[in-house]
Amino acid sequence: GSKWSNVNVTASFIPDGTITDGGLPSNLFAKLNTIAPTATWQLQFARALQTWSKYSPLNFHFVSDNGAASGTSGSAQGDSRFGDTRLGGYISELWSGYAYFPSSSTLGGDQFVNTSIAWHLGANPDLYTIFLHETGHTVGMDHSEIYPAVMRPSISTVYTNLLADDIAGIQSVYGTRQPDTYDNGGGNDTQASATNMNLSGSGALTLNADLTTVADLDYYKVISPSSFDGTVSVSVDARTVSLLSPKVSLYDSTGVLLASATLVQHMAP
Repeated sequence: GSKWSNVNVTASFIPDGTITDGGLPSNLFAKLNTIAPTATWQLQFARALQTWSKYSPLNFHFVSDNGAASGTSGSAQGDSRFGDTRLGGYISELWSGYAYFPSSSTLGGDQFVNTSIAWHLGANPDLYTIFLHETGHTVGMDHSEIYPAVMRPSISTVYTNLLADDIAGIQSVYGTRQPDTYDNGGGNDTQASATNMNLSGSGALTLNADLTTVADLDYYKVISPSSFDGTVSVSVDARTVSLLSPKVSLYDSTGVLLASATLVQHMAP
């Protein structure tokens, strides 16, 4: 199938009133806010994006959307006005949802849901399920002939994950997520196998790492410099590369937990 040239894909929510590809104004917020709080139904979309990311090198993160009309001229990927994939909705008598494959147009990767349908969370017709299916198209997947794949043309059940055929499809296009430099070889998934890191002369350290799976734990070890004053600052930032909410923990040399914090992801307006 078609594919994104850059696996770091941005996403945004089309504001209500924005003219869609069908010429109708999007009313996504007005409709879905009647079934759940905004943050709740937006999380279903984030879950769908992250599910495809889980099995591929794709990374998604949210950006703001200025409400430019669907298909307006611009960059197919990396346009500063809205996400590479935009989510909107309007009333249709023909479909439950549909999406565009990645392309050279700003319309590529956009997806829409039918706002005349009484959507549910966790029951048919399920919002996460339709998002999961349509996101498959936005990353280049066509319909599957395999039952009961998520990418079957007709959905009649609630999905909670991709199935074997979907995973094979996405990996045939993008490959699998690869371990980062620090996780290669023996890996650094335990305190005992922590990667030794060297602080700079100023006592600072910056690294770029990848959590290969949702269950991946990576450990790093640093030796305090002789000038250490007892103050340690550790930060983690995944906002521009992933929808994961990573947790960072700080231990002393004996393995005692000193502090921990979790990055809470927020949807862009």
